[in-house]
Amino acid sequence: MTKKIHFYAPGTNDYISPTLLFSVARMTVNDDGVQWLETQWVGGGDVQGMALYTSIVDAAIAAEVLNQAETPSEWKVYPFSDLNITEMMINTKAHKSHYGMMLVFGFSIDDFRNLILQSDLYRTLQFPESFPIGDGLDPITNKVILKFDESLFDGMNGYWHEEFPSYCESMEILNSQPLDLIKEHARNAVSTALVTAIPMISPATQYCVSTYSIEKQMWIVSSLAVNGSKPANKLH
Repeated sequence: MTKKIHFYAPGTNDYISPTLLFSVARMTVNDDGVQWLETQWVGGGDVQGMALYTSIVDAAIAAEVLNQAETPSEWKVYPFSDLNITEMMINTKAHKSHYGMMLVFGFSIDDFRNLILQSDLYRTLQFPESFPIGDGLDPITNKVILKFDESLFDGMNGYWHEEFPSYCESMEILNSQPLDLIKEHARNAVSTALVTAIPMISPATQYCVSTYSIEKQMWIVSSLAVNGSKPANKLH
């Protein structure tokens, strides 16, 4: 009989989103032998939640960075469909009315195009999403189906307009690539990344986003147009 792994149910989590979503997680064993899937969370204070990556490359980069910072190296990329989000919600219902998630769409940079290292991780750019934890949830008979706000993905497209004609369509193609190939590119991305723990950030830079382009074999930068300006262009 297969031993139960809490919060892990491959291929059973249905959700509604303009693009596939990915989690970075590791298998954890408690002192009493209970096994569970520990997911990466991002954000801080009242605005934090499970990191859900819109790009499988960004997820693989995050796992690579986490594994370089910790031993043993156990962080892996999981499709969001493999997570038992219903069980996660039930587990937190006693002390939470909502379950927080963070839709990650790239990494932050400073004025010199350096990725920003924060607590052994590259700082991510994300939009928060929160879902009420309903009554009567059950992992088998009454599973939750999350519907993500499409306007958030429109916002991502606004950030990425300098690089992608349609961010979600580009991610749909990227996210269909084999994970082993993606992991190779993620290792190359981390090995070539310019990183700083002491960033210099001007007001314009906070609207910039970066990721690694497999097609261009380099880190790329785009920006949200603010008041008609394109801050990222100043960094090219």
